This record gives sequence, structure tokens and C-alpha cells, in this order.
Amino acid sequence: DQIVNRMQSGILVVDDDGIIKLINKAARNLLGVAQTRTLYSIRQYSIGLQELFTTWTHLRDTENSQSHTGVLSSGGEHRELRIRFVRVGGRKEDRGSILYVDDNADISRQVQATKLASLGRLTASIAHEIRNPLGAISHAAQLLQESPDLQSMDQRLVDIINDHAGRLNRVIENVLGLSRKESSHVENIRLHAWLEHFTAEFGRIHTMATDWYKLSIEPVDTEIQMDPNHLHQVMWNLCTNARKYAASKDKPLKVTMAGGAAQDSNYLYLDITDNGPGISKKRQAQLFEPFFTTSGSGTGLGLYISRELCQNNSGDLSYIETVTGSCFRIHFPVSRDLVSLHPPHVTIKEHNPLVQAMTRAKSKA
Repeated sequence: DQIVNRMQSGILVVDDDGIIKLINKAARNLLGVAQTRTLYSIRQYSIGLQELFTTWTHLRDTENSQSHTGVLSSGGEHRELRIRFVRVGGRKEDRGSILYVDDNADISRQVQATKLASLGRLTASIAHEIRNPLGAISHAAQLLQESPDLQSMDQRLVDIINDHAGRLNRVIENVLGLSRKESSHVENIRLHAWLEHFTAEFGRIHTMATDWYKLSIEPVDTEIQMDPNHLHQVMWNLCTNARKYAASKDKPLKVTMAGGAAQDSNYLYLDITDNGPGISKKRQAQLFEPFFTTSGSGTGLGLYISRELCQNNSGDLSYIETVTGSCFRIHFPVSRDLVSLHPPHVTIKEHNPLVQAMTRAKSKA
């Protein structure tokens, strides 16, 4: 019990009827069950988990499967739990099952951290090598620009050199920022007040009309937990993209920032919606890929870095499809003491005839 209870992975041991014989602290945290609450069966937690267990027992008994993995979506905390079922023993007659519960987001972060570590070493060395000749090019262009005999056509060529040198330098800064991957310093932030300061700063720097945004946070005193510098960078990237792709000469930019506590859920969010043409389904799948851009002057790293920053603060960034415009949703983490103990809404990402038949039978009954 001591060893299992201190494991980082969630562990449940159940008999063939789904009666819980052992559940450790990590499993309780992942499933959102209070430490003082007694669970007799997995059905007490959710029907979704019970259906996954039913699928597993069917595969185990009819196909002699040794293990099975399913996904449990928890709408309450906007997370996906990976549930892996294995036999207690290696023999067919061994009774009971072990359930390993892991947060898919944590697994993804570990994989991403490993990839970024190797990518960071490579890109950092390349970026430093590029920066030296880039600095010489930029310095030479500045000296040439100061020449009193510079003609207008030559000035145009110098401007092109400066523009592209600046773009390349921004790419280098973004790549170096990814390789450094600075840790977050989370603070409690009053979201409405913080956004008022941010929108004033963004509008002042870009000389925008005072009504370029609409702010709606419910409740108005909602507090989120995030590094304020990271939140500023994410919001700046999203609003800059909205200004770049949604605004035009005939149509000024309008951005709606709405959020707070999600109804019937246990997470905080912020939706940033513009009045642009939206994003096609084909491009939505590539939105957060590094170096993906539809603009000739973009680096394709803004959204990728924004999502990395959100995930580095135990949150997330996603695209929400709307009728008009583009909507990006920032999910903020919620303290454990604020999480409701009610079972979250669950969906099963499997097509299982046995589960469907049981559901129909229950409905008829």
C-alpha cells in the first residue's frame, strides 16, 4: 500500500465485478475524487469509466487480451485521461485487473520536453552561427543608408535588406526563446483588470480606436493563475494576428474577449474572437505547427510559442470553430481546492458494439 500510494501514476486494483480493492492518491487526484470519499466500485465515479472497464473485460475473456487502453475525456477540467487495463496476473484464471491512470497532457508535455531539448541544442547553435553574419549584413546596410549620394532606387534596396534582416532576426529570437524554455513564475491575476491594462497598451502602441475591443468576464472578479509575462506574450501574439488577418481598409478590427468560469465545468477560460474571415478546416490542423504560416512576412512561430507558454503554465491554447471570425481559447488551470467533487462529463472515444448494445438495453428497460 505504501509503495503504490506514492507512485506518480494513478493506480486502481479492481475485481472482475469492478469493485475497487485499492486506489492510490494519484488516481484520486486525476479522477477528481476527495481523499476522504470511499469508493466501492468504479461505477460510482462515472458511467464512462465503467463502460471502458466493460470493454476491457469483454476483450480479456473472449480474445484473451493481456492489456487494453482507452481514453476518458473529462470536460470538467478540460483534460483527457488515458486508462490502461492489465491483468493482475499472467494466467487466464487470474482474477482482477489493474488500471493505470495517466493525464494525456502530462504525457504530451514529457514527450514535447524531450523533443524540445534535442531540438533546442541544434537550433541554438545554428541561431548563434546565423546571428554573426546577419549582424554584419545589418551593420553594412546601416552604413550604406547613411551615404549622402544614395539614390532612391538604392534606398529601396537598402530598405529591403533591413526588412528581411529584421525578419530573420525575429526568427532567431523566437528559436532561441524556444531553446531556453524559461520556467514560469505563476501569479494570481485578476483577469478583467489585467485585460483592461493590456488592451489600453496594445491600442496605444498600434494607434487603434478606443472601441477596437469588447471585454466580458463573468464573474468580473475572476482570478486566473499564470505567469503575467507569458500571458502578455500570448495575448500580444493573438491580437497581432487578429490585426494582421482580420482588419482591412474597409473593415476595422473588432475583438471580443469573453471568459471567466465555464458553466457546469471546473475550468477557467478566455476566448479571443475577431471579426475576420475565419480559418479553413484544412489549415486548422496545422495552426500550432512550428513554421506554419499563410503570410509571406510571418515566421510561423507565434501560435506554436503561445501554446507552449500556455502548456508551460499547466493550461492550454486551442482554436474554437465559430460561424464568423476566428476564436482562440486559453484554458487556465484551477487550484485543486476549487475543483468540484462531482463526476465530470465523460465521452468514450471508442466504437464498441457491446457498449452500444448495453446502452440500448438500459434505455428500453
